[in-house]
Amino acid sequence: MVLLIAGAVALGAGLHAGFSPPTPPLPAANADSGAAADDGAGISNDAPAREAAEPEAPRVEPVRRNLRDVTPSGMVHVPRPQSQTVVRLPAIVPPPPPPRPVKPRRWERTRVLSAGVVQSGGAEIRIAGIEALPGEAQCGPAGEAQWPCGNFARAALRRLLRGRPIECDPVDTPAEKAGETRSVITRCEIDGRDIGEWLVSRGWARPAPATGDDAGSPYAEALQSARAERRGQWGDPPAPIPAGEAAQADY
Repeated sequence: MVLLIAGAVALGAGLHAGFSPPTPPLPAANADSGAAADDGAGISNDAPAREAAEPEAPRVEPVRRNLRDVTPSGMVHVPRPQSQTVVRLPAIVPPPPPPRPVKPRRWERTRVLSAGVVQSGGAEIRIAGIEALPGEAQCGPAGEAQWPCGNFARAALRRLLRGRPIECDPVDTPAEKAGETRSVITRCEIDGRDIGEWLVSRGWARPAPATGDDAGSPYAEALQSARAERRGQWGDPPAPIPAGEAAQADY
């Protein structure tokens, strides 16, 4: 007890006299980083420190002999290693999960404006990859009677859609403003069928100039079929569809 009291008194006297424990020296790594070259803007040129860490290598560790066996009764005991060291393998990092598939955007209550333009709400969806007949287009051999193929093309698309929803590839659309119509150019489907391919195969559109009519176009085969069978703009004017007829003729 006397010794403890004497030690406490000595410690208090030392602190009262201004004694303080020495500051531990900085680690070598910190000292090196502080001495790294500076480009004058406060940016260190310590390039190796920015490199990605290499995969962890297996480590050799001594076998711990003071581990307590906590295996429940009735379970098989794990055999203890007989050697003096064990090799600890690095942890297996699982690969990142695959990206989620992009879901198509669904446009409700569609209204056909022309063979290549569909309206839904405050947006006009233009079918990508095609050059559809405009509503005022006239077709027929030069010098002969022309027929309103643009009106027929629009009517054909109306019979295909019949106001049903369509699914299109999602694209960035402008912010909706009051009284303003947004314009969207994208590929669309109905019941799993590509609307652009359907219009080209029926002769109501051709592949867009950027796509071309050659074999590299996704709609090249549909274009060749429409021309060979003289469909739509490539053939004679179709007979008018009587009022009240079922809207399945061009599907």
